[in-house]
Amino acid sequence: FASFLQSPRCLRLLEQLHGGIENHVPRVLPGSWVEMFAAATEKLPYALIAADMHNPGAKLVCVNAEFEKLTGWAKADAIGQNCRFLQGEGTEQEAIAQLVEGLRSATGVQLEMTNYRKDERSFRNLLSTWPVHDSDGVYRYSIGMLADASILSTAQREGYDRVCRMLPRSFDASLQPRPWPGEITTPSEP
Repeated sequence: FASFLQSPRCLRLLEQLHGGIENHVPRVLPGSWVEMFAAATEKLPYALIAADMHNPGAKLVCVNAEFEKLTGWAKADAIGQNCRFLQGEGTEQEAIAQLVEGLRSATGVQLEMTNYRKDERSFRNLLSTWPVHDSDGVYRYSIGMLADASILSTAQREGYDRVCRMLPRSFDASLQPRPWPGEITTPSEP
């Protein structure tokens, strides 16, 4: 993943999405893989989350600024929770079942579902999730990308799909030590 951050491909993608943000993207960051991932995705134009699959309940260890904007939930309120807090009365049970099956079987899922912002307003969440394994083959994280499907233009949807394809599916195990059971690992605040 660190090599992707340093690549011209990453900078071209970010240039297309943001127009000239290369000065805001860290190229090499000290610390764990989650810290590098959090810093690298902070300014993406789509909401991004990462859940630690080794913590009971697949608790969030990373959310970006767009997640806060989309959902109204501050990082401090979201980190350490399972994403169920986005669900509500109108959330489709079939979508939840499909999402849970994807998380349990470590397979990617893309779906639309009704989720709720902190102020309880609903939105059509275009949600893509995929597993991230370390180089030892251990299923470590599930990454999710979210967007309000009801307001995405065709170009934004294409950008969303492009970013989904480019984000990591694996990383070097030496970049993220395995926590002791029950320990929640969160990226440090900048």
